[in-house]
Amino acid sequence: SRMAYVRPLVAEGRISPARAIWELQQALPASTAFTVDSGEHTLQVELQFGAESRHDRFAVPGQADQRRRIDSARVAWLGQWQEAWQLQAHLRHDRSSDFGSATTGLLALGYAIAPGWKASASLSSGFSAPSFTERAFDADPGTPLRAEHSRQAELALHWQEGEASARAALFVQRQRDRIQFDPVTFDATNIARARNHGLEVMAQRPLPVGTLSGEWTLQDPRNADDDTPLLRRARQSLALGWHGRVDGEANGRGGGRRAQ
Repeated sequence: SRMAYVRPLVAEGRISPARAIWELQQALPASTAFTVDSGEHTLQVELQFGAESRHDRFAVPGQADQRRRIDSARVAWLGQWQEAWQLQAHLRHDRSSDFGSATTGLLALGYAIAPGWKASASLSSGFSAPSFTERAFDADPGTPLRAEHSRQAELALHWQEGEASARAALFVQRQRDRIQFDPVTFDATNIARARNHGLEVMAQRPLPVGTLSGEWTLQDPRNADDDTPLLRRARQSLALGWHGRVDGEANGRGGGRRAQ
């Protein structure tokens, strides 16, 4: 999948199993909704608010503990106009004790073009601080890893009928200081500029014995400075899954040519 902002901790098993990770998270969600009806037009609005504080500690025998605190606040505005138009606006501010502050957001617009069909467009930004595991494998400890910053634009077409649905999306991504892990050298490094664009198609259909789902992604993830493919990012990927309604579950995944 091309969703780039959550990175698997591919090096997790290289840290001593005696490590300890302690996390405390407190969330304060709240929301309010109201409707404005002028007789001819109806506007439905929902406002959401949230705040959280997260404290992490990472310990490896023989080394000093590493600690991090992240305080976050977020607000979202969800609106619907005359059934056909939908608008979302999200704003989030994170303050990290070791990587400073960042404000990110999302703006999305949807339009119901026909019964069961909807078109949408969105712009978003992201922020991701290096994990403790990535910092442990920093290729140059003298120059600490920097946090990732990203931007994304997307155009999508959605279809839904009952429990069956499908979605196709064209996307463009730009990343600054992308964190890349090399599974050969076990080094984590920053890539000054990375880019990606492509097509993502997802679908699911209920069956008498469960639900069949699939996801296909065609993309071109590259280092924008030297135009080389990003490590361990498949240009094509296919995932198939089946989820039984009682207790059966099966999943399959395939990948196309991968940049080595």
